[in-house]
Amino acid sequence: MSIATGLPDHALSYRLPELRSPSFIEFPTGPACRFCAARRGIVEPVTIYRDSYAKLCLRHRVWVGGDNLDTQVDVSALPELTNAQRRHRNLVRHRPGYAEFVYTTAERIVSGWTARRLWGESRDRRLFTLFGDEPARFPRDSTEFNIANYPEIVSLTSILISYHWITKAVSPERTPEDLRQFYAEVRHRLGIDIGRDGFVDQHDPLTVWVEKQQHNLERNHYQRDHTQPLRQRTTPTTWQEVG
Repeated sequence: MSIATGLPDHALSYRLPELRSPSFIEFPTGPACRFCAARRGIVEPVTIYRDSYAKLCLRHRVWVGGDNLDTQVDVSALPELTNAQRRHRNLVRHRPGYAEFVYTTAERIVSGWTARRLWGESRDRRLFTLFGDEPARFPRDSTEFNIANYPEIVSLTSILISYHWITKAVSPERTPEDLRQFYAEVRHRLGIDIGRDGFVDQHDPLTVWVEKQQHNLERNHYQRDHTQPLRQRTTPTTWQEVG
């Protein structure tokens, strides 16, 4: 195939994932940017292999993170989405595999905020900028909300993937000051008012996730060392996930 196409083996392996070993690994697919396809004279929908972080076509500033051409939205009016795409790409390249898992966790937390109508100022602004409509009109799992939440999802991913910050939130030696610093960093990066003055809503999706991970960590630690007390979990569980 390399001789027939004139492309080196490594290029073919990148463009045709089935050629890689092991071949049973599934690779993400999705619609190609309609403008990129049009440049090549293609007007029909084209499905391509793409990296897990590819939510935007950076050339045309179009959202391509949906399942079809109808979800490809011009996002050029929101430069923070382009910046989020570049940060997302860097996270995946530095921590392949793990970054995708953490991104999914951050996505669920931000989706929880959306469901509870928490920390929605930036989200609502983006929805109005792109669609000029009331946020309540869109379903929680819609493309519109996926676009509007993207910068916060990437920012939260960058915190949860950091050993420094995650061990402030989840650690056998965690202190109240550690938690204060963790939520202060979340406030700073995401521009939300969570955890100010030491108060944290125990039903907040991020708090629920943090305390569930802490409880699981302490339980595992207690099973190894019964001389240490097991702290009772005080927050509810909203989804079954262990990171």
